[in-house]
Amino acid sequence: MPALMRRSGAQGSARDVLERCLDLQSALDSLRRRIQRLQEVESEAVRLHPENAPDCAEQARALRCRLLTRCVALEQARYEAEALVDSLPAPMRQVLRARYMDGMSWAEVAETTHYSVDHCFTLHRTALRRLDER
Repeated sequence: MPALMRRSGAQGSARDVLERCLDLQSALDSLRRRIQRLQEVESEAVRLHPENAPDCAEQARALRCRLLTRCVALEQARYEAEALVDSLPAPMRQVLRARYMDGMSWAEVAETTHYSVDHCFTLHRTALRRLDER
């Protein structure tokens, strides 16, 4: 059982783990934007106040290190969720990926996979049961 599900305890159903994927991706995107903005602010601060460059650079490095550490943790959690999905047969994998990794609506999942919405629901339910049995 992946560590992500073990850490989640009683609330660590497959559905819970997969639903966190979209939140994880959003958090990763936010952290990446913060890192980029930090680099821009650092450059501007050094340009405007070169006398403070060493202190500014050190503070920026420390913050960038904390942000990157958080990014790595989030990417690991997402990787574990994707490993769960990858362990399933292709039709179930397609439905779960589209729904949880790509954030598609049920109508979009059906269109993308070329299954009916009802069949997508069935594949989804069966996949979650399989994952919860592990």
